[in-house]
Amino acid sequence: MREQGFPDIAFTEWLGWFLPAKTPPEIVNKLNALVRDVLQTPEMAASLANSALEPDPQTPENFAALVKRDYDKWSGIVKTTGFTMTE
Repeated sequence: MREQGFPDIAFTEWLGWFLPAKTPPEIVNKLNALVRDVLQTPEMAASLANSALEPDPQTPENFAALVKRDYDKWSGIVKTTGFTMTE
C-alpha cells in the first residue's frame, strides 16, 4: 500500500473457507474440525511453509469475528479513499 501512496495502511492476508449461510451448525462444526485436523498434520504444515503460509486454525465463531472486523475496517477505508475495482 505504501507504493500506492497509502503509507499508513497495513494489513495481513488470510485465507478461509466459507459455507452457505444456512448450513446447519453441526455440519459447520464437523467440517471445521476436519480442516483443523488436516492443518495440524506435518505434511500440510510443510506444504504451507513452502508457500510461506502459516496455519491459524479458528473456530467458526472466531473466524466470523475476523471477517466482520476486516469488513468494518476496510469498508471505511474503501469509502474514504474512493477505491474502485477495475478489470
